Amino acid sequence: MTEQMNEPDFLPGRCGNCMRPFNVHRKRMSAPPICGNGGVYREATEDELEAGYREAFPDGPKPIATFRADNPVDVERAKSVLSPEALNRFFGPGGGGMEAFMQAMETPGQAEKSA
Repeated sequence: MTEQMNEPDFLPGRCGNCMRPFNVHRKRMSAPPICGNGGVYREATEDELEAGYREAFPDGPKPIATFRADNPVDVERAKSVLSPEALNRFFGPGGGGMEAFMQAMETPGQAEKSA
């Protein structure tokens, strides 16, 4: 695993020119990768990352769903959508992916129907 972390494709961070991850930039031998928005890839500063986050989430982070632990119906709904088996159903072969997952999060009882 540590060998992979040293590979250029696994560098953390975002490009200060376009805010895209390192691995989407065009690689060149013996030279820094090229960024289509400003020449050569460079690591973004903390201020640039914060500005990019504020642009992407102007109202701050929002939950995709909420569940009340004191409500048995909500607890069952959470288990039916967030259990490892349910996640394998949604994101496994023929499971419908993120669209089916989000629909099940919004609609009580939907997770059982997608099985």
